[in-house]
Amino acid sequence: MYRSKVDLVVAAAVLGLPLLTVAALSLTGLDSLVLVGAVVMLSALISFAAWLLATTRYEIDGKALLVRSGPFSWRVSFAEITSVERTSDPRSAPALSLDRLRIRYAGAEILISPQDQERFLSVMHELAPRARIVR
Repeated sequence: MYRSKVDLVVAAAVLGLPLLTVAALSLTGLDSLVLVGAVVMLSALISFAAWLLATTRYEIDGKALLVRSGPFSWRVSFAEITSVERTSDPRSAPALSLDRLRIRYAGAEILISPQDQERFLSVMHELAPRARIVR
Protein backbone atom coordinates (compact mmCIF):
# COMPACT_ATOMS: atom_id res chain seq x y z
CA MET A 1 0.00 0.00 0.00
CA TYR A 2 1.18 3.50 -0.81
CA ARG A 3 -0.16 6.40 1.22
CA SER A 4 -0.67 9.74 -0.48
CA LYS A 5 1.96 12.38 0.06
CA VAL A 6 0.29 15.35 1.79
CA ASP A 7 1.26 18.95 1.05
CA LEU A 8 0.62 21.43 3.83
CA VAL A 9 -0.97 23.78 1.28
CA VAL A 10 -3.43 21.12 0.10
CA ALA A 11 -4.31 20.05 3.66
CA ALA A 12 -4.75 23.68 4.71
CA ALA A 13 -7.05 24.35 1.77
CA VAL A 14 -9.11 21.21 2.36
CA LEU A 15 -9.54 21.71 6.11
CA GLY A 16 -8.67 25.36 6.66
CA LEU A 17 -11.21 27.02 4.40
CA PRO A 18 -14.25 25.46 6.10
CA LEU A 19 -12.76 26.24 9.53
CA LEU A 20 -12.17 29.87 8.56
CA THR A 21 -15.74 30.07 7.27
CA VAL A 22 -17.08 28.81 10.61
CA ALA A 23 -14.95 31.37 12.47
CA ALA A 24 -16.06 34.20 10.16
CA LEU A 25 -19.73 33.26 10.49
CA SER A 26 -19.51 33.25 14.27
CA LEU A 27 -18.36 36.90 14.16
CA THR A 28 -21.13 38.15 11.87
CA GLY A 29 -23.95 38.36 14.39
CA LEU A 30 -26.24 36.08 12.36
CA ASP A 31 -29.42 34.73 13.85
CA SER A 32 -28.40 31.81 16.09
CA LEU A 33 -30.56 29.30 14.16
CA VAL A 34 -28.91 30.29 10.86
CA LEU A 35 -25.49 30.12 12.50
CA VAL A 36 -26.17 26.66 13.94
CA GLY A 37 -27.32 25.42 10.51
CA ALA A 38 -24.21 26.83 8.85
CA VAL A 39 -21.94 25.29 11.48
CA VAL A 40 -23.63 21.89 11.06
CA MET A 41 -23.19 22.00 7.27
CA LEU A 42 -19.59 23.16 7.52
CA SER A 43 -18.88 20.50 10.16
CA ALA A 44 -20.09 17.88 7.69
CA LEU A 45 -17.79 19.37 5.05
CA ILE A 46 -14.84 19.34 7.47
CA SER A 47 -15.58 15.70 8.38
CA PHE A 48 -15.67 14.75 4.70
CA ALA A 49 -12.37 16.55 4.07
CA ALA A 50 -10.76 14.80 7.05
CA TRP A 51 -12.03 11.45 5.69
CA LEU A 52 -10.33 12.16 2.35
CA LEU A 53 -7.09 13.17 4.09
CA ALA A 54 -7.09 10.04 6.25
CA THR A 55 -7.94 7.46 3.59
CA THR A 56 -6.32 8.46 0.30
CA ARG A 57 -4.08 5.56 -0.70
CA TYR A 58 -2.98 3.41 -3.60
CA GLU A 59 -2.92 -0.40 -3.54
CA ILE A 60 -1.68 -3.05 -5.92
CA ASP A 61 -3.72 -6.25 -6.17
CA GLY A 62 -1.60 -8.08 -8.75
CA LYS A 63 -3.45 -7.13 -11.91
CA ALA A 64 -4.57 -3.59 -11.12
CA LEU A 65 -3.88 -0.41 -9.26
CA LEU A 66 -6.61 0.39 -6.73
CA VAL A 67 -6.99 4.06 -5.87
CA ARG A 68 -9.05 4.87 -2.77
CA SER A 69 -10.01 8.24 -1.34
CA GLY A 70 -12.91 8.49 1.11
CA PRO A 71 -16.02 7.03 -0.57
CA PHE A 72 -14.37 7.06 -4.01
CA SER A 73 -12.40 4.28 -5.64
CA TRP A 74 -10.89 3.52 -9.03
CA ARG A 75 -9.50 0.27 -10.47
CA VAL A 76 -6.88 0.68 -13.19
CA SER A 77 -5.75 -2.50 -14.93
CA PHE A 78 -1.99 -2.65 -15.49
CA ALA A 79 -2.67 -3.98 -18.99
CA GLU A 80 -4.50 -0.71 -19.85
CA ILE A 81 -1.83 1.71 -18.57
CA THR A 82 -0.12 3.51 -21.45
CA SER A 83 2.01 6.03 -19.53
CA VAL A 84 3.02 7.28 -16.11
CA GLU A 85 4.60 10.70 -15.84
CA ARG A 86 5.38 13.32 -13.21
CA THR A 87 3.15 16.40 -13.09
CA SER A 88 2.03 19.21 -10.82
CA ASP A 89 -1.41 19.47 -12.43
CA PRO A 90 -3.63 21.10 -9.76
CA ARG A 91 -6.95 19.59 -10.89
CA SER A 92 -9.08 17.83 -8.33
CA ALA A 93 -7.85 14.27 -7.90
CA PRO A 94 -7.24 11.55 -5.33
CA ALA A 95 -3.87 13.18 -4.65
CA LEU A 96 -3.09 15.23 -1.55
CA SER A 97 0.09 16.76 -2.93
CA LEU A 98 0.91 18.72 -6.07
CA ASP A 99 3.92 16.41 -6.52
CA ARG A 100 1.85 14.02 -8.64
CA LEU A 101 1.94 11.24 -11.16
CA ARG A 102 -0.39 11.24 -14.18
CA ILE A 103 -1.42 7.71 -15.12
CA ARG A 104 -2.97 7.42 -18.57
CA TYR A 105 -5.00 4.31 -19.32
CA ALA A 106 -7.72 3.19 -21.74
CA GLY A 107 -8.50 6.74 -22.93
CA ALA A 108 -8.64 8.14 -19.39
CA GLU A 109 -6.23 9.44 -16.78
CA ILE A 110 -5.93 9.72 -13.03
CA LEU A 111 -3.66 11.89 -10.90
CA ILE A 112 -2.12 10.38 -7.77
CA SER A 113 0.61 11.38 -5.30
CA PRO A 114 2.31 8.38 -3.65
CA GLN A 115 4.76 9.27 -0.87
CA ASP A 116 7.56 7.15 -2.34
CA GLN A 117 7.30 7.96 -6.05
CA GLU A 118 10.55 6.24 -7.02
CA ARG A 119 9.47 2.94 -5.48
CA PHE A 120 6.01 3.33 -7.01
CA LEU A 121 7.49 4.02 -10.47
CA SER A 122 9.71 0.93 -10.18
CA VAL A 123 6.67 -1.20 -9.40
CA MET A 124 4.77 0.35 -12.32
CA HIS A 125 7.71 -0.47 -14.61
CA GLU A 126 7.51 -4.13 -13.54
CA LEU A 127 3.72 -4.53 -13.60
CA ALA A 128 2.95 -2.37 -16.65
CA PRO A 129 5.96 -3.13 -18.89
CA ARG A 130 4.28 -1.75 -22.05
CA ALA A 131 3.64 1.63 -20.40
CA ARG A 132 5.95 4.58 -21.00
CA ILE A 133 7.31 5.46 -17.57
CA VAL A 134 8.76 8.99 -17.37
CA ARG A 135 10.91 9.50 -14.28
